[in-house]
Amino acid sequence: DDDEIFISISNELMKLVQAVREVASGLALPEVGLDMDVASSLVEEAVGTTESMVKRRVMQKFKLLRVRVVKECITPFVKNVIEDETSLGAGDNYIVKSVQSANITLSDSMQFVDDTIRSILCGGANGSMATASLDSEMVKLSVYKNAREFAFWLAAALESIAGCESTRNNITMDVRPISKPDDEVKLQEFENVLRAVAADQDDQWDPDAKQRKDSLDQQLIEELSVLIYETATDFKIDALTIALVEMSHIAKRNVSKNINQSIASCVEDTKSKHDFFRGSKHEQDDIDSDNLISTRFRLASSRALANYSRNNGHEAASTACHEIAETCSVQSEFYPHGPSDAAIKMLEVTKRVCLDCAAAFGSDTKASAVPDFDVDYRQDMSMTGSLGHSKVGGNAIKSLSLDVARMFTQKVKVYPHPLDTASLSRDFVVAAVIRVACKAWIEQIRQSSFTVFSYRQIQVDVEFLKYLLPHYISEDSTEIESLQTVLNDIVLNAGERCIEMEVVGVTEYYDEAMGKVMSPLSIALGWLKEEDAAGGRGALDQFVIRKVIVEEESKDE
Repeated sequence: DDDEIFISISNELMKLVQAVREVASGLALPEVGLDMDVASSLVEEAVGTTESMVKRRVMQKFKLLRVRVVKECITPFVKNVIEDETSLGAGDNYIVKSVQSANITLSDSMQFVDDTIRSILCGGANGSMATASLDSEMVKLSVYKNAREFAFWLAAALESIAGCESTRNNITMDVRPISKPDDEVKLQEFENVLRAVAADQDDQWDPDAKQRKDSLDQQLIEELSVLIYETATDFKIDALTIALVEMSHIAKRNVSKNINQSIASCVEDTKSKHDFFRGSKHEQDDIDSDNLISTRFRLASSRALANYSRNNGHEAASTACHEIAETCSVQSEFYPHGPSDAAIKMLEVTKRVCLDCAAAFGSDTKASAVPDFDVDYRQDMSMTGSLGHSKVGGNAIKSLSLDVARMFTQKVKVYPHPLDTASLSRDFVVAAVIRVACKAWIEQIRQSSFTVFSYRQIQVDVEFLKYLLPHYISEDSTEIESLQTVLNDIVLNAGERCIEMEVVGVTEYYDEAMGKVMSPLSIALGWLKEEDAAGGRGALDQFVIRKVIVEEESKDE
């Protein structure tokens, strides 16, 4: 047994240290006349040999722990999520199941950590390293250092499996987010996150740090990532990512706490048998006293959530981009009848994200009930309402108005900084998804030219989306304003590329066929009323959330 051999060797080494101390003491006597520094160096070399052996042994145990956690906890969890055949049609129930499985996986992993710490500090029939005539403070300090590094490793492993790029690089390019110079709170928060990432790459306790990237645990994680990429469906990747987000969120609170309890428990168990832990200056130590471990897990959760938002935003944008390329040149003497497939697809994805968040975070599935389409209780917040009413100056004034509107358009951050922290709430995630989709929509618009009909279709789509936003995101949320800004920008960009400038900005026009004045919002409302009247045959159920669950407190940061 390796532990038995190590304890035997360590006992002999401590006898050697004691003998060296006695010899050095004798050599330092006045009768001998050996220099005190020379005598001390003999003792230091003997103690240094023992310390090096202890550190390597503890490090070896924690490296084996990493491999064990990946093989026996993380890999079975991932395979269970991506290979489960019962997921077909399970919907948000499958998300709940995946999140529960993630929680069990984290619990099992922490049990392995506890076993490792106990094998070092408490031992079994053969004794422990801390009782093997070694300096107990040396052993305990090494356990603290390696347990702390394990926590950072676990956070990096979870975000890597969630599809995020690794932060463990030899050279990290620090591109700081843009912020106001007087915003000390945000700057300090960013510095803390940066310190957490730097601590993740702290290799001072690892003599073999250069080979870390080729370690077995890293190879297993990379193989697992390849398996996910090659075999998992989009739905299962979403379920896995959401589960990893929740797993990291729970780890932020529990990992350091459980490790501290394991160490404290071992200390208590050995106090009654040995005196070397009495009065220990590290007795009340916390491996996360600087909050860097909790910060690192919060960052892992945020990065995984950002990845989930990007993936769903790109899915929603794919239909929009394809449709613009197909329909931007459509000529028609009629007005649009309702929203396009692109806008409906965006809300379909939004609905699914709401259900995922409700299943994972325990919030309600929607922000408000389905609107009463017969009552126009929301104002028509047109983006360029007055632009179409000017009769003088023609295209020049319209172009100038568009330029002025763009000058006052608020800049919205679409993609978060890699070190930004996110809120685990429905509003935050849904807003992130819509921003990504709208950004891709805008980029496709900038490559196209629009006819009168296709420009008006864009107007209807935007009013349709703005009207239904409060169904998915709370009206008092700060996210609403940023989303309205992005949606306004869609119409501004389409207006700049419309081949008939006289229609740009016009939000009211007379429909001779129907004999009344129409607006983009009234067209969207008319379509919603028709679909609502059609009942189950209509398209409303594709994007409207009717399911209700018991609302629980949201897990905001």
